[in-house]
Amino acid sequence: MKKLLTMAVLLALAWNVSCSGDSEEDLFGAPDCSIPVSLSADILPLLQNNCALSGCHTGGTGLPNFTEKQTVLTYADEIRRRTREGSMPPPNSGVSLTREEINLITCWVDQGKKDN
Repeated sequence: MKKLLTMAVLLALAWNVSCSGDSEEDLFGAPDCSIPVSLSADILPLLQNNCALSGCHTGGTGLPNFTEKQTVLTYADEIRRRTREGSMPPPNSGVSLTREEINLITCWVDQGKKDN
């Protein structure tokens, strides 16, 4: 019994640390950024439907206002970083982005954050 418990603990420990150093790209693969991403057609609608909600990224909240194109351009790198790490949208917000939406943001930033 003691041997079985020891094996279970070691297996759980190995499982816990096996992915701890992996990056998003290691875990999910690098996004395919071969298709150009548009700020106006892709990114602004995505952010306005998922982030520029009452009490979040709108005017008067103290957070960057994602209803404004210039603010999105200014915060593009931060938006990329926070969506990739999963801290935006916040886990308790009731809003989540799909892997495809996160990859879309990543590709737009990696393609030079074009105002297109």
